[in-house]
Amino acid sequence: DDLKHESPYVRGELWRFLVKTNNMGFDGYRWDAAKHVPRWYWSEHVLPNVRRWGKYSFGEVYSGNLDYLVSYVATGMAVTDYALYFSIRDNFRFGGNLAALDGAGVAGRDGPNALTFVQNHDVGPPQNRLLAYAFIAAYPGYPSFFNVDLMDTAINNLVWIQNTLAAGPYVNRFKDADTIIFTRGDRLLAGINQRGEWVKHTVQTPWVNTQLHDYSGHVEDERTNDTGVIEVWIPPQGYVMMAPLR
Repeated sequence: DDLKHESPYVRGELWRFLVKTNNMGFDGYRWDAAKHVPRWYWSEHVLPNVRRWGKYSFGEVYSGNLDYLVSYVATGMAVTDYALYFSIRDNFRFGGNLAALDGAGVAGRDGPNALTFVQNHDVGPPQNRLLAYAFIAAYPGYPSFFNVDLMDTAINNLVWIQNTLAAGPYVNRFKDADTIIFTRGDRLLAGINQRGEWVKHTVQTPWVNTQLHDYSGHVEDERTNDTGVIEVWIPPQGYVMMAPLR
């Protein structure tokens, strides 16, 4: 049955439960089926307190409509970025168009408030699942790694890259149907290739005369020239995550 959020009694009971869970020490909250709860309730009675407690929270808003998703961000929560997910699902496959991912989703507009994902308990992964995980590890957003092997070295490497390197403004450097290359501030250059063969692209970077190391371990180090340009090689059905040596 629906809860009547207009009722002070209902709001009081929900508030007591929220305080109880906060006192148990949770790091954050996932608001299930958030779009079925009035937005005024989130913005007026829940999220100001959750933010005051320093909790991360995101709402499950099952919609690919970007403006609709952003309307929930306006209440003070992050949201499940289904707009990005549908683009990932449709394009991380043979015959897909990776150029469509440039600036896609809530993450492309407001990264800190986008919970990005490749799959979850409701929806499955795309055909090129690992490449999609590489993408969300480098792209803006707060990525969720769902149904992964905790001993998978490639996944753990991507989590490390996300935590350590993937910060700063997103700038696309190259895109076509099979390849996307972008930078995150002056911290990371990511390149993803869906072709069954090596690709090479010459792109501008934020670094001048700088040795870049591929922290995914897929290619040798490369050096930018005195104008910040570099030749990026990306392996077949693979990716690179390049940054200055740490």
